[in-house]
Amino acid sequence: DKMLAPLISDIIESNLLSDTVVIVTADHGNAGAYSPKRKNSEKDYFLAMHEESIKIPLLIYNPKPQIEKNYKLIDNMGMTATFLETMNVNLHKSFKGISLYSGGRPIIISEHSGRGLPDLLTRDLYFTLTSEKEKLFICIKEKELILKFHNLLTDSQEEDDLIDVEEYRPKILFMLKYFFKERGDVIANRLKKIKCKKFDFKIEDIN
Repeated sequence: DKMLAPLISDIIESNLLSDTVVIVTADHGNAGAYSPKRKNSEKDYFLAMHEESIKIPLLIYNPKPQIEKNYKLIDNMGMTATFLETMNVNLHKSFKGISLYSGGRPIIISEHSGRGLPDLLTRDLYFTLTSEKEKLFICIKEKELILKFHNLLTDSQEEDDLIDVEEYRPKILFMLKYFFKERGDVIANRLKKIKCKKFDFKIEDIN
């Protein structure tokens, strides 16, 4: 607040507030400094994809009236879409980002393939699907599919893996279907060749 106050005051005193957009954001945290799994001996394939590593703050002041929405979540493409719409830049029809002004997404996908070249055919691929209440971790390895599921309302530190709890199976399948719909063009062939030891399903269940 102390750093932003002089800037906002200058904008107001210069009578520019009605013609100025202010965006405040920050870099993500670092699970290397803290991870719920670090204290356990189990290897954490998703060390860089816990909440502290992927959530960032976003504050936008836009003087132009906006339609009231039940704002949900936005991913990196949604951030880009939001910035472009804030500047009244029309999005190309091929753009997949959904802006905050359009309500965002019910589920967002974060992903990485480690360091180096993103070889989608052979490298380990890491994804997280995050909703307001749940989170699904997905790791596609050469011969194995690793899944973890967390209830964010009761387990904000993401320590209790619920992937094999039967009552969550419908929700997990729903999130896998969403994942296949959004990333099927990238991962379909690999998913057909591997299975998850803790959560048995067929590709037909999510396609």
